[in-house]
Amino acid sequence: MRRLDATNVLGFASKRDPKRARKGGTMSATTFLSSLLGLLAGAAFVFQQTVNASLRNVLQSVAWAGFTSYLGGTVCMAALAALLREPFPNASTWSRSSGLDWTGGLFGAIYIAISIFVVPRIGAAAFVALFVAGQMAFSVAVDHYGLLGLAHHAASAQRVLGALLIIGGAWLVSRA
Repeated sequence: MRRLDATNVLGFASKRDPKRARKGGTMSATTFLSSLLGLLAGAAFVFQQTVNASLRNVLQSVAWAGFTSYLGGTVCMAALAALLREPFPNASTWSRSSGLDWTGGLFGAIYIAISIFVVPRIGAAAFVALFVAGQMAFSVAVDHYGLLGLAHHAASAQRVLGALLIIGGAWLVSRA
């Protein structure tokens, strides 16, 4: 019996169908599923920000609303690791990570706290538009310079134009 993990559950190990690739670049099933999951993640993000802002109003605390969000996320990730039967990493595995690897929670807490504070003031659409614009601007720079251990992907005119269109769209949404 195959081990249940993200690779075989989501099909990320499968290759692009060569027959489909010759038909004018139609999307493979894996790419289509990945795109749908990306859209679902976007919807989940908006839902998360909205319920976190609501929880802030109930608890009267940005910090405790953020803590509650992370506690729920921690429980869910532990359940996922158990479901996928992933072993708990040993000390040797943990020691191979760099100090920067441990800052994900810090940056997550920053964006959670900011979103809990800002969403009630400017709305979910404006916040998400600005959030995505910030992600796009930083992502283009990270890719262009190969920062944070990522491969270099040049900031081509097409990429820069796409980023500028997203930033412009964020500006329009946030001003509405």
